[in-house]
Amino acid sequence: MTEIRFYPGQTKPPYQGKVRTVSDVGEFLVAETTNRISAFDVVLPPEIPYKGAVLNLMAYYFMKATEDIIPNCILDVPHPRVAIWKKTTPFKFKVIVRAFNTGSLYKNYTSKGKANPWGYELPELKKNERSPFLMVTPTTKADHGHDEDISWEEIVERNIATQKEWGYICGIALELFRCGAVMADIFGLILVDTKYEFGKDDEGNIYLIDEVHTPDSSRYWYKDTYMFSFMRKEEPKALSKEFVRKWLVDHGFQCNEGDVMPEFPPLFVREISDRYLELYQMMNLLLEEVTGEEGGSEDLYNRVCQSLEKLRQKK
Repeated sequence: MTEIRFYPGQTKPPYQGKVRTVSDVGEFLVAETTNRISAFDVVLPPEIPYKGAVLNLMAYYFMKATEDIIPNCILDVPHPRVAIWKKTTPFKFKVIVRAFNTGSLYKNYTSKGKANPWGYELPELKKNERSPFLMVTPTTKADHGHDEDISWEEIVERNIATQKEWGYICGIALELFRCGAVMADIFGLILVDTKYEFGKDDEGNIYLIDEVHTPDSSRYWYKDTYMFSFMRKEEPKALSKEFVRKWLVDHGFQCNEGDVMPEFPPLFVREISDRYLELYQMMNLLLEEVTGEEGGSEDLYNRVCQSLEKLRQKK
């Protein structure tokens, strides 16, 4: 259970998301990335050691690497699991960019011959085959329950974003994906698909928010074994959260009515943690920032308070 903290300037309890706990402290947001893990839009029982630090520091790493493409929300990272965000109003949709016929695209559309809501005319593709072009496939951002696919036209018609805003976001999402794909290739990985979220400040400026190119928001395959697996019609070796979903499916859980949540064995929890750390290591990040001593709850609180004080002095 994540401890609920009140920081200077905070007047109401934090928002508890599936993975992040976000506190509104007035002019800023304090986002703590917990060790919680989710799948099928539900939070799973175990907490995963080091997961929060890996996600938070990877998001910071990739946001720094892409800030020439679009400004982002991160103002400071005072603790491995905590970031101070610029306050924005999030757009009520997620942008998924896809390069392969896999995941929900294959499950919901291509395997069934159904037309997709985004209007893409796809050639006949095998499962896990690379698409001839990148696809931008937005979904709603549900407060409760499951996200739903939404067309570009609906985003504008439902006043979720203006035509100009959507056009800008769509173009930026493609640029971000191309940058992430190049970086993944350097690390011996394939960026298969990923999710982006965006927010807008009071002046109408658009920012990249939440996380970017982390194993929670992205699907990665190993480059050196992908083609062999594809030719054998096997699932590619993955370095993402997808293997957790597969384990749940294999144990009879897909969050359908009547499904019983299976208990995660300790060895599988350790394997999940090791997968997150492996991706972090492959990307040449400072691993000691994750596995080193983080300090206790009081240390986290003090670091955040010091960061907030410095940021307020700058304003």
